[in-house]
Amino acid sequence: GGGATAVATAEAASTQAPRLGVGIETVEDITTLLAGQRNLKLQKEVEDFVSVVSLRPGVLEFNPLPGAPADLAGRLGQALTALTGQRWAVAVTESAGEETIRARNDATNQALLDAALAHPMVLSALDAFEGAEILEVRPLGAASSPAQDEFLAPMVERDEIEGDLVVSDDEWDDDPWKENI
Repeated sequence: GGGATAVATAEAASTQAPRLGVGIETVEDITTLLAGQRNLKLQKEVEDFVSVVSLRPGVLEFNPLPGAPADLAGRLGQALTALTGQRWAVAVTESAGEETIRARNDATNQALLDAALAHPMVLSALDAFEGAEILEVRPLGAASSPAQDEFLAPMVERDEIEGDLVVSDDEWDDDPWKENI
């Protein structure tokens, strides 16, 4: 009856309600919050164009990189206010800021590529296969992203129990009903 509807409505409201007391100390905290709300366009714009000059509770000042949307500060301020339940002032400044998330990620990826290209086994493989190139470098044991896990089929584990075949599934036995002695 109506009880199930009330519970579903309450659950939907709680997932959309502002999260009071959300601690935002870094630009990464902002992108994590945006990703959690699936505001992926704004998350990507923050990663690519926001060079943080100053960040403190309720106030973000940033120097936008060339190509940033003109309304980025306004949309980001609205999103942060809606997501945290605290009014946010987001201002654009011409002061120098820190590297963007994208610039830091690009530098990390370049360092991994440079290290791979310096490895003798990689050099041998590139020499052995004409036209080969490195498209991506990931550290060994690097976990896949949660987004990738959503699309992967569950891994089937091997059943180690002896005699787990259904009698009729054993194609090598001519007489499936005889007992093995």
